[in-house]
Amino acid sequence: MVIGSGLLGKKFENFNCDFIFFTSGVSDSLCNNYENFQREIELLSKTIEFFPKKVLIYFSSISVHTTNTPYTRHKIIVEEIIKKKSKNYFIFRISQVVGFGGNQNNFFNFMKNKIQHMEEIEVFNTIKSLVDIDDLYSIVTNIITKNEPNQVLDFDTNQRNNKFKNHQYLIQQHPTWIKMC
Repeated sequence: MVIGSGLLGKKFENFNCDFIFFTSGVSDSLCNNYENFQREIELLSKTIEFFPKKVLIYFSSISVHTTNTPYTRHKIIVEEIIKKKSKNYFIFRISQVVGFGGNQNNFFNFMKNKIQHMEEIEVFNTIKSLVDIDDLYSIVTNIITKNEPNQVLDFDTNQRNNKFKNHQYLIQQHPTWIKMC
């Protein structure tokens, strides 16, 4: 069962019904809207209450270790709620998921759209850690079917001894102008 309809939700929608993939959370790391955060908490709490025997799968953010923003504080709060209320869970702290589809405002789709429209891209001093949706699916399904629940797992594609493949995405169809700031 999947709660959510984005890139993650669509990928896991046909997986084993003993699991609930909660993919309906706040995914915009720039979000600071309390109402969006509260909506996720309420939906998550209802999901745990209605399906107490299912294993809950939640996708958090690896950035909870490196940044202190409203978004990361919210992710930590959600993780604590899951640990307290859910009998069986896996929390995956992941980097940004990339693949076809999903939120048009995320980094990968933003870059793709800029390139397709031959628009200038301003790049500031930043590092982006990306994981391919197919790689994430393989790793998550392997872990949740072969391991005991009640785990919080950190995955960062910038780490060398990580279980994720490190991918670089090159779009070669259009020239791109990048302005370094």
